[in-house]
Amino acid sequence: MIRDTFLKIMIGLACGLTVTACSSDYMDVSSTEDVDASSIFTTTDGGMMAINGIHRLMHESSASWYAQGGYQLFMLTTDLMADDVVFTKSNACLTWSAQLTMHQTPSNRDNKYYYEFFYRIIANANKIIAEIDQADGEAAMRQYIKGQALAYRAFAYFNLVQMYGKRYVNGQDNTQPGVILRTDDSHENKPRATVEEVYKQVNQDLDEAIRLLSECGVERANKSHINQAVAMGLKTRVLLTQGKWNEAADMADQCITASGATLDDNTYVTTDYRMSSANSSEWIWAKISQADQEGTLKQYHAFNSNSNASYNRNTPRCIYNKLYDRISNTDTRKGVWFPKAQDKSVKPAPVYPANGNLFNYMSNKFLLPVGSDQKAAGDVPYMRLPEIILIKAEALARAGKNEEAAQALYPLAHSRDKAYQLSTRQGEALIDEIMTQRRVELWAEGFRWFDLKRLNQDLDRGPAPRTELGYSADGWKSGKVAKNVDPEASNYNMYDTKAIGEENRYRKAGTNFWQWLFPESEINVNPLCQQNPLYTHAEENQ
Repeated sequence: MIRDTFLKIMIGLACGLTVTACSSDYMDVSSTEDVDASSIFTTTDGGMMAINGIHRLMHESSASWYAQGGYQLFMLTTDLMADDVVFTKSNACLTWSAQLTMHQTPSNRDNKYYYEFFYRIIANANKIIAEIDQADGEAAMRQYIKGQALAYRAFAYFNLVQMYGKRYVNGQDNTQPGVILRTDDSHENKPRATVEEVYKQVNQDLDEAIRLLSECGVERANKSHINQAVAMGLKTRVLLTQGKWNEAADMADQCITASGATLDDNTYVTTDYRMSSANSSEWIWAKISQADQEGTLKQYHAFNSNSNASYNRNTPRCIYNKLYDRISNTDTRKGVWFPKAQDKSVKPAPVYPANGNLFNYMSNKFLLPVGSDQKAAGDVPYMRLPEIILIKAEALARAGKNEEAAQALYPLAHSRDKAYQLSTRQGEALIDEIMTQRRVELWAEGFRWFDLKRLNQDLDRGPAPRTELGYSADGWKSGKVAKNVDPEASNYNMYDTKAIGEENRYRKAGTNFWQWLFPESEINVNPLCQQNPLYTHAEENQ
């Protein structure tokens, strides 16, 4: 059972993102422990305060441990569990994600944190949905508030069911256990709903959210808020994950139109807050950063940018070299990674923190001004136009509509690579091209692990160095140019501490690895919650 300690409406930092939505007087209010919930929802102003609390919760900095900073750190955590974002050196944070143990350890603090994080969003949304219809104020504002709460509830359940349930398979009954489904403020023990039941609720919530947000006519204050385009984008993700190709393509089309977003050829060329500003015409939904509200080492840029935050200074993120090799030399995205970063004679060189480590294939995708301190933070994309374009192209290709898929892909691919020509590939070859574009474009934005799961594909981090042929087993040491590196090896375990471990190069599709274990705090208090089976390496040989 989700206990009262986090079944609260968190509004203490409600003004953090939208100073136009509430006054500073609200900053004294911490939760419904302190203020009667019924008084909060007396007016739509109170309802907006509660919605702003969820916006702020998405990038909270109040957690007790580093790297626990809401959804922005969840994005990087799950990408480190996959193949395209490479972990370079052991440290106190995120190592166990890259080693594939965090989600398989019920006592792990990050496992517990993310489980509770999403259910806190759900609890907050449930209260808003239940109360807002009775609030005084304009009907349009009630619709706007309720639509956002419904979208947030769907967003949270969509993430949870992908984490803890087996993958959804279109055409099957999907009665496998999902997660505990709560749509009210009840606290009693409940068993896990089926995956099908959870997706039904997610789709129902999103459909109603899209209707309310489309009809209300309220313009959002900024991109941290959810509008109809964001709700459509979430629905597009859900339909893709369910394998409903035609519906996903249609919804993607609606999202693109509703968003008003446009592609920007300068996205990967600029060094001015590269991929770190919600002002980008490509961004649909985002974290809006405020420096005075960012916790030290609890926000995205401390772990994946050129800031001086110690974790990224010591352990820069790198791109999987086998993916990098697939990027065209005329593609502007190829310039945001540096395969020879440790050779200082090679120009251009990466922008990196003072006294920071240099590792080959390191990233400059997310840039802040040079010399940014530990608390410096940029905006973080939750949803961008390129993702929706890529969903449309993938869905059309998987539906067998090759020419339409190629046409859908072309604007994005040509924006990134002016030498790109309209694809003439068919079938699996076209799908592979689209998926490569998706991996490159959405690198470190939180999609890769979930893509592998939804597509029932193996996690394969590439071949180890061929030491039997005399190649070095060590790879690159910090500050040193490696010699005798196997050109056929992947860059996993090629860095200082070999943090990932050889046993974690591969995970077979369909094994228990792909389901997170429920935190022991949930199992201990709710005997009706059936624990997932623990993954064992023996499954790889079955």
